Amino acid sequence: MKIYAVADIHGRKSRLERMRSAVAATRPDLVVMAGDITGFGNQDDLFAGLDSLSIPILAVAGNTDNANLEKEFAKYQNMLSIQLRKEVIDGVSFIGLGGTLSVPFLEKLRPKDNSGLDTRVEELGDKDILVTHTPPWGILDRGFASLHGGSKWLREVLERRHPRLLICGHIHEDRGAAAVEGTTVVNCSMGRKGAGALIEIKKDGVMKIAFL
Repeated sequence: MKIYAVADIHGRKSRLERMRSAVAATRPDLVVMAGDITGFGNQDDLFAGLDSLSIPILAVAGNTDNANLEKEFAKYQNMLSIQLRKEVIDGVSFIGLGGTLSVPFLEKLRPKDNSGLDTRVEELGDKDILVTHTPPWGILDRGFASLHGGSKWLREVLERRHPRLLICGHIHEDRGAAAVEGTTVVNCSMGRKGAGALIEIKKDGVMKIAFL
């Protein structure tokens, strides 16, 4: 499976065009968007442009996305919110925990309704892919002035549940890949020049990660 992972599009046309080019060049099986999809420009034009990529798109919301994101996605054929849901594609399970998950300064992070959150966390297994907006505390989370912007709660989840892959964004300055507690963490923030990451999962479970 080839996953094209991106975060922090912020509604910018230039970033959508980078995505188009990346999809054309790499031919992924699906796109995973790790939040902060909207922000600038016409939201309908952005969603129509994403849908026109013509491959499945799984997504969670970030701190700049509005509460209606899931309803907006329902209008489009290729776009699906996985917030507090499990979606299985070609035998690979994706679970989404959007928002900002209790990071410093942004306390709207953790969902107000925790009923689904606890259930999804306890479902996480070592073959699952977790999609969040926020990185875990101490892993690819150094932003302005090198301050940590990750979630301590999410770090604890990784230490307990050990999903094989975490796709995140939020911290534009610290994109990259790292390993923690048996989980590969990929911060796929687009930032000023990046175009996300291509994650290839082989049949034997080996992962190859390339930043675009």
